[in-house]
Amino acid sequence: MVDRTEIGHRIKDLMYAKDINQRELGEKLGVSHTTVRNVVLGITKPRYEFIESLLHTYPEINKEWLMEGKGEMFKGAEAKSEESTNTDGGSISDYINSLYERQIAELKQALNNAYYTIELQKKMIEGNFLEPNTGEPKMGIEFERVAA
Repeated sequence: MVDRTEIGHRIKDLMYAKDINQRELGEKLGVSHTTVRNVVLGITKPRYEFIESLLHTYPEINKEWLMEGKGEMFKGAEAKSEESTNTDGGSISDYINSLYERQIAELKQALNNAYYTIELQKKMIEGNFLEPNTGEPKMGIEFERVAA
């Protein structure tokens, strides 16, 4: 998930690199300087339209850097033209969807692990997991994992 504070810091870094202020960025993106201010300060998350407009206005921005903080701020020198071309083969909505799909898979795995832990603790509480005389775990107990 996109952290509003972190993306705000990256947008502030971008403004510094482009030598523009919040008002100028707002004008270029078609939003108010207050909207830019709120995003930069982490008060609000940038809307989809804000991100799309930013990437359209500055096509040299590395989408992965903007959204996740991975990689360099700008794409390679060949992408630094003023044309709005999509050199990395996908729209921002496709990219955001792939981020969400990855996060959903990670959450499913975390839930699976939590379920496994809960089942293990239930067995321990029920006394079916430990040897009655020694308190050691019983050998050969298998637990089913939930499919992700």
